Amino acid sequence: MFRTFLLLFLANLIWVNDIDAQKGELNNWSPSYREYYCYGSNEVRQVYFPPPPSFRDKKGPGNADIDVTYIGFTENARIAFEYAVGIWASLIKSDVKIRVRASWIAMTEPDVLGSASPTSFYRGGFINAQRPDAYYPVALAEKIAGTALNNNIEYDITVRFNSGASWYYGTD
Repeated sequence: MFRTFLLLFLANLIWVNDIDAQKGELNNWSPSYREYYCYGSNEVRQVYFPPPPSFRDKKGPGNADIDVTYIGFTENARIAFEYAVGIWASLIKSDVKIRVRASWIAMTEPDVLGSASPTSFYRGGFINAQRPDAYYPVALAEKIAGTALNNNIEYDITVRFNSGASWYYGTD
């Protein structure tokens, strides 16, 4: 389940949201509430996705610097998440630091494993992207622009994990 959520988080990181907007309007958009949830169940499925060979061989195409601020994490959860961050960094190519706020909290809905969302979006025309009228999550927009677009105290991505869920913390 943990690896499934991590794959969903990575997909969210590179997702492009197509929102129609008139040219010249709104270059930066912050969703008032836009999180994507990963639900669990009591059914146990043992699935193993090995890390890519590029991660194991330390020869990945990526060079991302991913800075994570941990809030409320247990030591085991932090080690497992750091391992996943290492895999992402080996796959993502970006010259701009990616800032992540990761929270380990008790969620009110017991079946929710976690959620993730970008903190803002930038219009493609503002960053000279191929699709000028599309909105890009801030981490992807910064990669395209080649520079930080938010200030150095803002996060690019927020993730929340349900501390009440039954997690597997292995990095095997």
